[in-house]
Amino acid sequence: MAELGMVGGSEGVGEESFERLLEESLARSRVRLNQGDRVRGTVLSVGRRDAVVDLGAKREALLDRGEVTMSGEPLSLNVGEEVEGTVVDEGSEGEPARITAQVPGGRLGRQWLAEAKRENRTVTGVVRGYNRGGLEIQIGGVRAFCPMSQVDARPPDDLSVFVGQRLSFKVHDLRGRQVVVSHRSLLDEERNAKAQETLANITEGQTLHGSVASLHDFGAFVDIGGVDALLPTSEVTRRRIAKPSDVLKPGQDLDVQVLKIDLGEGRRRPRVTVSLKALETDPWEAAREWLLEGAAFRGKVVGIQPFGVFVELVPGVDGLIHVSDLAGGRHVEHPEEIVSPGQEIDVLVGPVDWENRRVSLSPLVPIAERAPEETTGGSFGTTIGEALKDRQGRQ
Repeated sequence: MAELGMVGGSEGVGEESFERLLEESLARSRVRLNQGDRVRGTVLSVGRRDAVVDLGAKREALLDRGEVTMSGEPLSLNVGEEVEGTVVDEGSEGEPARITAQVPGGRLGRQWLAEAKRENRTVTGVVRGYNRGGLEIQIGGVRAFCPMSQVDARPPDDLSVFVGQRLSFKVHDLRGRQVVVSHRSLLDEERNAKAQETLANITEGQTLHGSVASLHDFGAFVDIGGVDALLPTSEVTRRRIAKPSDVLKPGQDLDVQVLKIDLGEGRRRPRVTVSLKALETDPWEAAREWLLEGAAFRGKVVGIQPFGVFVELVPGVDGLIHVSDLAGGRHVEHPEEIVSPGQEIDVLVGPVDWENRRVSLSPLVPIAERAPEETTGGSFGTTIGEALKDRQGRQ
């Protein structure tokens, strides 16, 4: 701040001349402010609507109490505290300037956002609305737009949930008068940093917690900490399923075991394969106590092939009934002529191949000889005596 010096001697200087010289000296010491200048000052007083900020060099400015900072936090406007802002009105002679602590409006705001884009700075705005294309954002005095593709890595189903939220963005583009921002860019940065940490510490055989990111016929992708790991359909469960969506849903939390890690080379992305099935109790080990040749059970049809049908005895343990046994010696073009998925039938256990986990089954009575009402009902784990008694009761 400029200091005032003594103005010559006082002899021969009239009172009016002294006042004029003093005003000229004060005017010279005042720092000129221009729109767009970044300034720092100290809060002198806090009124109902504005705070008065001392900018030094004989300049004061007004700051709206209702503003937030560039980072989106509420302003702290206590007397004696320092604040930063942008000059939006230089103020007329004898009048205070006006500053803003947030992104200014108009041309100044666009200049500020252009600098934020060059320097990759983060800006904060409030979601004021939405349309089919994305979110309408208010960043201080500037209106901006966040396209659907820039909201998140996966376009959200319902944009209305964002209205009223204060979010952080990167300035994506300045197109004419339109400002385009991206929330996804920040999420991608965070996710990439998290992925690097995950890949640096991951090992095969490790159990990790994750969530289902997406479902496909060939498998599911599980987010295990910034990394989308592949969970093949064959590794979802020991049960026989057609596709992962039979037992999983997007966003579901689950633990998985790491089967394979490929960190990739050059531009190839790292690939991680995981298994949910590996963490399940092996039903075939438990089956050694009850899966005995000659035992009878009521099972459920879980697969139909031209050569026969697969019948589930308990989840994870199923056996095959050959089509010739299924039809009782009758000729059928395809087993689906006499059975349907989900149908329950009484079966006898034949030879068990424990090494390859295969078991041959045969129906207690050929399906083709049964009455329609005999093909449903019952439960798993029926003994042969119970199965025969139940069947006799239905005859």
